Amino acid sequence: MSNQMQISVINVDIGNATTKTGKDYKFLDLTYKNLSFQGKVESKKIMPFGSKEVMATLETAVKGDVFTLLREKDKDGYWQWISIMPGDIQLETAPPSSGSAVPAARTTSTASVSPKSTYETAEERAKKQVYIIRQSSISAAVALLKNDKKVASVEEVVHTAKLFEAYVFGVNLDADVPTQKLPEYDEDIPM
Repeated sequence: MSNQMQISVINVDIGNATTKTGKDYKFLDLTYKNLSFQGKVESKKIMPFGSKEVMATLETAVKGDVFTLLREKDKDGYWQWISIMPGDIQLETAPPSSGSAVPAARTTSTASVSPKSTYETAEERAKKQVYIIRQSSISAAVALLKNDKKVASVEEVVHTAKLFEAYVFGVNLDADVPTQKLPEYDEDIPM
């Protein structure tokens, strides 16, 4: 799956390195603003064994140049830049079944792609709170049942945890009344 990203070049440094077999090659050390993600400053090494088009285009880039990139995740989950176009344009990719994702310029646009929010929605936060309460209830149930000096079954732990969870949420599950009675104390307890 590929997606589009727009960048503004801050700096391009050309570096030289040698492979394990002794062959020389050059690479680019690119610093840029990710215009697709709130102008965040990022950096990336552009290697010659990646997209030759990306390498050749960025090699001559200067500060302030804006590019629209097409990128996709490789088999290891890393984003690879597979295509580049100068300017702020909208790219579209060929369907995955056609073999390669070759971009075609669609329209020129001055608006940048708005970044996707990484914040949780109210529903996601509420769901996470339920998970936290359940996990805490299970821990409390295990600790309580461990005090009985017997090995509690999974069913007993889950039942007790559900009671704790229901109490936290203020729900009455019409749970079983505890069979163990609390000790009766005399009325002479000092206050």
